[in-house]
Amino acid sequence: IAVLEKGSKLQVVAEDGEWVRVVAPSEVPVWVHQQFVKRLGTEARETAASRAQQIIVIVNGEPITALDIDQRSKLIQLSTHKAPARQEVLDELINEKLKVREAKKWGLDVSNTEVDNAYASMASRMRSTPEQLTQQLAKSGVNVATLKARIKADLAWPQLVRGRYQASLQIGEKDLLTAMETKSDETGYDYTLRPILFLVP
Repeated sequence: IAVLEKGSKLQVVAEDGEWVRVVAPSEVPVWVHQQFVKRLGTEARETAASRAQQIIVIVNGEPITALDIDQRSKLIQLSTHKAPARQEVLDELINEKLKVREAKKWGLDVSNTEVDNAYASMASRMRSTPEQLTQQLAKSGVNVATLKARIKADLAWPQLVRGRYQASLQIGEKDLLTAMETKSDETGYDYTLRPILFLVP
């Protein structure tokens, strides 16, 4: 018989139905009912799942959860080396949702392949592989999906701007020649009449 203190870390070496065989701090293997054992990491997973379901705001039908904010905060802190304000993070996530939604509205949908290629390019600039970059993010507690969501918005918005406004900003050669010919036909002269004083002796 062994007495285990609450909170003791145990190594599970066998399982039999509702019972688990663990190695106690005294290095003596003992059988314990599973209701008295909580596997390491279970509480953390439950917390993450809970925050993933905690919706903070909905943008055009798409939720932004507490977990989204936590993940983006870690990503920003990883790149800027300082903790961002919660409202700043939320504003960034909202803007990204709006950008991607507006791009889709105009038929511009950034594919996963485009995102993956941009991700690979980012890793290459860091002299790393995509897999290594993913591992580095994980070490800082950042899910790779968080960075890829930002990349998708960064790719979608320039495409939308170019697609909507490039045509109106570009002046074709034909249009330019037509405008010049029209201007040539309408060329006129302005006359200014000034009084002249003649002195007669």
